[in-house]
Order: sequence, then C-alpha cells, then structure tokens
Amino acid sequence: MRPTDRAVARALAAVAVAAGLPLPAAAQHRHHGSGAATGGAHRLHIHAGVSAELGSVEFVGSERDYQGLAVMAGARLGSAELHAHVPFYRIDLAGDWSEGPGDPHLEARWVALALAGGALEAGPSFAVMPPIGDDEHGLGMGHWMLMAGGFARVTSGRLGASASLGYAGALGEGGHSHHGGGVRPPVAPMNAHEIDASLEGRVALVRGFGLAATLSGAAPLGDGELLALAGAGATFRLGPVELGLGLAHGLFEHPAALRASTQVMASF
Repeated sequence: MRPTDRAVARALAAVAVAAGLPLPAAAQHRHHGSGAATGGAHRLHIHAGVSAELGSVEFVGSERDYQGLAVMAGARLGSAELHAHVPFYRIDLAGDWSEGPGDPHLEARWVALALAGGALEAGPSFAVMPPIGDDEHGLGMGHWMLMAGGFARVTSGRLGASASLGYAGALGEGGHSHHGGGVRPPVAPMNAHEIDASLEGRVALVRGFGLAATLSGAAPLGDGELLALAGAGATFRLGPVELGLGLAHGLFEHPAALRASTQVMASF
C-alpha cells in the first residue's frame, strides 16, 4: 500500500477506536443478504447507495492492499424483493495496480412468512453472480455463481436481527480450477461449492445513532477453505439517509487481514 493509503487506513481505524463506536462491515460476505428491508403491504420501497472499503488480503502468497467501491440498489413491492450490488476494485499486484469491475451480485427474495405486522419475516432467496471481474488479476471468480437459500429477520423495539443460510455453487470451472482451487477472488472470496451463513444484530440508540455487529461464514463442499468474516460498526440516520462506518477482520482461512468501510444509503 502506498504511504497515503496506509495513513488513511490507520486514521480511519484510530477514529473508530477513539470514538468507541465499532463500525459495520459493509460489502463483506454477500452470498445471501440478510439485511432488513422496509415493510409495507403493497407500497413500492426503493433504496440506493454507495459503499467504499480499503484493506489488505492474502493473494498469490503475499499480503496485498486493495480498495473497493460499490453501487447498491434494491426495491420491494409487497412480498417481492430485488437487490443488486455492483463492485469495483483496485488491488496491488507486486507494485502494479490492477483495477476494474468485480463480479456483481444480483438477488431476488420472497417474503413467504410475515408475522406480528412484519416484525418477523422469512422466506427463500436466489442470487446469481456473473463473471464480470478479471479472475487473472484477483478481481473476479472467472465463472458464474448461483446461490439459493433462505433468510429471516426480526425487529422488536430498538433491537433487530437477521440471518441467512444457503448453498452457493459454481457453473463451470473458471478461476477456481485455473489457479489450483481454493477461494477466489481475494477481495470477495468464495469456494467453488459451499454452504454459507450470516448473522447480524442491530440496536438503535438515540438521535439516529445505532450499532451493529455481523458474522458471515462459508464451509466448503469438497475442496476449499473454511471462511469467516466478523465485523462491527455504527450507523447514523437522518431522514431517509443512513451513513455507516465499519471494521471487519477475516477468520480461519479468510484472506482479509483488516477491512475498513463506509457506506451511504437512501431509502424511499
């Protein structure tokens, strides 16, 4: 990482620690999104935003620095939900920087169960990731990924929680086989076939401030590696706009050493 990039990363981490506010891990394991959506019987709800992240990952036998930017959007009408996450990355390859789009994540969900006026919701989800990113330079997987599973979310007063569980599998070989198996890409790793899960807890404090903690993971089916990413963060909401700041760290074989992120989201 260049000196200016390293200084930004250290400054952001120092601000988080000094403020005593852990930050949400934006754009981490995106296999089956479990975040809360705005309810409403037949009204159209739309959200859109951007997120940015920087950190370091293990790639080709050494630690590499990277930055990421993503555009996010989604909509809900009745029980149907659509979500999109389109990332762009810049990663250090031994002094040369590779940059470009990553693999987008497109997801559809159906709220099959809604109890207590929407305080508890659950249903199936299906997602696809087309191979847009360059897998030779650590930006994509090099093949299509399909994901199917389920999600659940609950709110009670100031507290909220969400969870997801599902299967993700590769169509074709692509980057996983060309590079000796394992997880690809380092900026958003997945196994060729895996069971993945995520948990998130949230608490609303005062005057729009809130805290969140997340844990996502994936267990390989066949060859692969056990992955997990733990994060924590703070949010601030002003009207329809929410700002989030976060820190996350990879566990087990996850290549992320440390990831700092921020995101701005607007809901309508």
